Amino acid sequence: MTNMEPWVGEWIKEQRSLGVKCLEIKQRGTKYYVYHSTTHWDKNIKKAIKTSKYLGRLDRERGMIESHENEEKQKLEAQSTDVRNVTEYGNSILLQESLKDLKPLLIRAFPEVNQSKSQAKESFQDVACGGNKSRRTMRCF
Repeated sequence: MTNMEPWVGEWIKEQRSLGVKCLEIKQRGTKYYVYHSTTHWDKNIKKAIKTSKYLGRLDRERGMIESHENEEKQKLEAQSTDVRNVTEYGNSILLQESLKDLKPLLIRAFPEVNQSKSQAKESFQDVACGGNKSRRTMRCF
């Protein structure tokens, strides 16, 4: 870091004070690039191997500009958390059983939420059944 501009040193010190570790700055020409660098032990050759992952480019005005690869990865992670899927029956049934006693208390405490939920269900059934609210038709839901 001896040949780097002072603002780069200040940026890395700021990141370290925030608790960000394992950052490495590489300079190519007049541009600075940020990497996450760690080492791992290779049992076969019995040496520590350096592993670096590119995080983005460092800019004087804007700070670190994340790479497009990191942005896409973050978007995918955000989308994957939106999916609701129960893969373990034990945990979900435990939650359901523990909420049985709590549900009537919540309905009493928040009647407007329960009312709007039942209205939404009725309007869905009206649209799905074409206005026919017979029990025989409703069993398909």
